[in-house]
Amino acid sequence: MSPYRRNRTKVRIANATITAVSGSLDEIIAPSDGYAISITQVFASNQLNAIYNVIFYDGLEPITPFIPLGASGTMIWDKIGGEQLELSIGSGLYGSSSYACETQITVYYVLHDESTPITKDEARAASLVDVGRPAAIRTPNIRGEQTES
Repeated sequence: MSPYRRNRTKVRIANATITAVSGSLDEIIAPSDGYAISITQVFASNQLNAIYNVIFYDGLEPITPFIPLGASGTMIWDKIGGEQLELSIGSGLYGSSSYACETQITVYYVLHDESTPITKDEARAASLVDVGRPAAIRTPNIRGEQTES
């Protein structure tokens, strides 16, 4: 695997439909504990023959004003906050509309792991298994096998 491929982040795709009217929210990207979502592109397509407004939320906080979509119109939001818009850690992306509508949404995003890291010693201690006695301590020997102390 080339260094370019190894250091590249995987872009994910979310497809959703906004049908909710202001006050209720439709989930576009589900929240993930310990992960921050960076949005790189948003496509919104109005499927009905009328003008509708859509708004996007970081959890419950609006991140856009109402964006009008013309009849059978499409919005392409490409330059988000310079390179990308990063949502709050553990938060998802939601959408709503000012009227009952049917707006198809496609979002390209990247997940960044912001969870608390674990140290090598903590990981090793979590992998050791008791041998049957409550006070038993097992430690790896020189060959990596576990022995009683």
